[in-house]
Amino acid sequence: MSNKTLGQQNIQTQISLKSLIIGLILAALIFALCYFLIFVKNKDNVETKADPNAAQSVTAKSNDYSPTLHNNIAKVGEIKEVNKINGDLLAWTVIVNGEPQIIFTTKDESVVITGNAFDSNSMDSISLPLLQAAQQKFAGGQALASQGQVTPQGSVDFAEIVGEWKGENPPAIAMLSKLKGAKEGKGSDADTLYILYDPRCPNCHDAYRATRKYVEKGFSIKWIPTVLLKQSEDGYKLGAATLKDPTLLGKAFSKDTTGLPEASAEDKKAIDENQAFLVEAFKQSVGGNTIAVPSAFYLNKKTGQPKMTTGVSDNSILEMIFGKI
Repeated sequence: MSNKTLGQQNIQTQISLKSLIIGLILAALIFALCYFLIFVKNKDNVETKADPNAAQSVTAKSNDYSPTLHNNIAKVGEIKEVNKINGDLLAWTVIVNGEPQIIFTTKDESVVITGNAFDSNSMDSISLPLLQAAQQKFAGGQALASQGQVTPQGSVDFAEIVGEWKGENPPAIAMLSKLKGAKEGKGSDADTLYILYDPRCPNCHDAYRATRKYVEKGFSIKWIPTVLLKQSEDGYKLGAATLKDPTLLGKAFSKDTTGLPEASAEDKKAIDENQAFLVEAFKQSVGGNTIAVPSAFYLNKKTGQPKMTTGVSDNSILEMIFGKI
């Protein structure tokens, strides 16, 4: 064989080796790309589907709030957790009178918010899952789960007012039972939800409408009037009418004073005493800087302690009190 022929074979061998190497490299790159597109992306999708709210609540750091704000919230109760949630809000889990409560603060620390909070896009409750988690961590929620009181969706159906009570009523419940108001239902003092309201308050009107289905199912609610928004003859007249005739609740919540008698001095005194109770309750629980209506009080059968809550126009709060119906 000639030297020329050998040279050509060597060149062809080198080209073949280079082609093989290039082919292997390309194959490896294609495999890596496919792996990324198929496996990594799928993994991300699975993780997202498994916990769609994971990014909505993360533990806050100490530099996310000022020492002054922390000290002020600590005056309300024992701080257990602070979480950052959507909307640049901080959600504080605070133990108040032995019960977990969720308190929200704004980014500029100028506003403290209590009650239920919703995602503006889905209108799902943000505060209720936090409260349920706090109940399980800090208020015996694990005992509830062990008793099998779990909804089909897997969330705890608290129904805090539901159940038999054989103990003595706490002083707060005894006092609420003596305040003048209009009672719906025939439940005992321990089985009654007490709602302090102002008949001119739009949120109170919403709470009245939202509770109709529970009254129809036999639950008891006592509506205790105040004139928290502002003392006026109309406010006293609307509140006093229900003290004399509970069937006038619907009329009072429509702010219709037609045909209603003027409130007597005794009626006004009773309504002022109701309001004094509400002011004192807020002073003891959250410092008294903000007083809200409607505010609800009841005996939490799960803990045996009286509980105060706002946001009773929201179905999620009512479900926490009465359970799902």
